[in-house]
Amino acid sequence: MKCYKHHEEEAVGICTNCGKAICLNCTREKMGKLVCFRCANKVDYEGFKSDRLVSKELLYEFRKWEELHKDEGKGRYAG
Repeated sequence: MKCYKHHEEEAVGICTNCGKAICLNCTREKMGKLVCFRCANKVDYEGFKSDRLVSKELLYEFRKWEELHKDEGKGRYAG
């Protein structure tokens, strides 16, 4: 399955808010759940639309990826 935004990238999961397939570059963490970059701000104000759960393994992989790439995204708009 491919990412809904980056069609050349493999999806690593599904946004727990909107249900779209997302790659690591589009993935954000909110309250222990993975969401797409578009839903990340919405969740802060509106809460989650659903109660979809994310596996601990996927959350762990995302955190590892985020740590490795933390300096790459400084000063740029994600998306």
